[in-house]
Amino acid sequence: NIVDLGMIGDFEQDIRTMDPELCAATVMMYPDICVGVKTAHYWTRLPWDAEHPPWAAVDRAREASALCGKPLMVDFWPRPPERSYQELILEKMQPGDIHTHV
Repeated sequence: NIVDLGMIGDFEQDIRTMDPELCAATVMMYPDICVGVKTAHYWTRLPWDAEHPPWAAVDRAREASALCGKPLMVDFWPRPPERSYQELILEKMQPGDIHTHV
């Protein structure tokens, strides 16, 4: 997961816990176990602000994915107009990436 402590707790909403280099390094340490880089549960209800930009989690997971050469995996809740499903699929994701669920 792009969040350094995983997917449990409010820290999932803190972009300071989303370190692409650390995530990629961890994935590369366990290449037979880690199949990709996941992002999930990011800021699904409250208004966007400077500490919670719409694409922060996806963009940082995308960067980690590129660094380690593994697919991006996205659990995504669309919030148009700032964060649309169309933009996720057509602009943020690449062939081989996985949309896990909504």
